[in-house]
Amino acid sequence: MTPERFHELTEIYGADTRRWPPPEQAAAVSFTKDYPDLAQPALKAAAELDSLLSGYQIAQPDAALRERIIAASGKSRSGWMRARLWWQGTGLAGIGLAGAVTGALLIGVIHSAETRGYEDQAYAVTAFNISDELDE
Repeated sequence: MTPERFHELTEIYGADTRRWPPPEQAAAVSFTKDYPDLAQPALKAAAELDSLLSGYQIAQPDAALRERIIAASGKSRSGWMRARLWWQGTGLAGIGLAGAVTGALLIGVIHSAETRGYEDQAYAVTAFNISDELDE
């Protein structure tokens, strides 16, 4: 283990080598024993930060805040939100309907071309609109 890697691991995982990745733990213990003058300052700085972080406590919310959250959770959506959801649903239904109508028309055009004897050229009727040329 290099000194740079040891310092990097102390900054990431802290001073307790048990929290380090398992492949790095044995190398860290060995490095600490072999190079105490390099390892101890990094471990000390990491231990100070660990102590600060572990001592931080989050204050419990007061009862009034809890009551406001519970009261607000029962309210229904606003009229604007309901209208917006309705229009989104209508839009999706309209897109589906437009696709169905387009597919039905396409099948009708292809079927019409096939019944006239243009089976091999049915793609030309739909893709290139050259039905006038086929009639000649």
